[in-house]
Amino acid sequence: GEARAEAWSRFVAATPIHLFTLKYSSMADDASTGSAMTLANQMKGLDSSAIDETWDHADEEQVPPSIMAGSQEEAALLQALVAKLEESGAMAEWLSFKESTAFQDIPLLCLRGRKYQVDRAAASVPRLVEMMREYRVGSGVDESLQKTIKAGAAVYLGSKDAMGRGVVWLRLRNHDPKAQPPAEFARSIAAVMLMALDDPEVQRLGIVILHDMNGIRLKNMNPPAFKLILSKVLPTLPIRVARVCIINPPWIIGKVVMPIVLAFVSKKIKSRIQIFHGPKGIAPSGVHGFVPPSSIPEELGGEWHFDFDKWLASADAA
Repeated sequence: GEARAEAWSRFVAATPIHLFTLKYSSMADDASTGSAMTLANQMKGLDSSAIDETWDHADEEQVPPSIMAGSQEEAALLQALVAKLEESGAMAEWLSFKESTAFQDIPLLCLRGRKYQVDRAAASVPRLVEMMREYRVGSGVDESLQKTIKAGAAVYLGSKDAMGRGVVWLRLRNHDPKAQPPAEFARSIAAVMLMALDDPEVQRLGIVILHDMNGIRLKNMNPPAFKLILSKVLPTLPIRVARVCIINPPWIIGKVVMPIVLAFVSKKIKSRIQIFHGPKGIAPSGVHGFVPPSSIPEELGGEWHFDFDKWLASADAA
């Protein structure tokens, strides 16, 4: 249960890494003890506080906002947001950036993503503009970003869960940290999330993540990139992650690495994470309670036909 998982996380976090990995390395045929020790030590630096600061009680509610896209109420709130941005001077910065980005409605995107709370949206706009400039996203896909996205570690499926939230599919088995530096991988995650945010309903309702760990190995893990994603990308993007479904984590990751990670993230984040075990390569039936089979890709045993090449072409055009 939840109490047992919490106790295990505290035990792993408090146990000296070399003792823990030596004790359990005989059960982990996926990597050497040295690799596990190094990875576990790097994971101990994870910090989710930046996400906690940008989430409030409104983000805890899993119900959709009552305000509809394109409604008069939304238009009135957008007008109030624009006034705040002009008052703070952030409007001029946004208008300057607007000339170079494919995203022409960032204030509206932030308003929807922050559940129509004008003050939160006003704070979000300049942070988002700064991050998009720093990571060079939202203004086309250059050769480096194209190469990282083409690896297929993260894609936006275009399918929806039962509540209309977009589905992002993570396959870290396709990620090679040696070929994709931390900043570049974090950049690709930002780009994929922005692709999802091109949908007005995803802006309003958020996303769920299918974290498909089938076939993942320790060599695919990239702690420096994870730190950037947790500290910079996710806190800045006005996107609500409603659920993370972790599918079939291998033993050494599920029992050694993940407890260390979870020991350093807040209860708020942990409450949105569900772990599922089942047949190799297939999304267990428990996942269907969050994402219906019709929205799960065929590769994971679902019914959603995902054309990766077509998605890549749309990414190049973004």
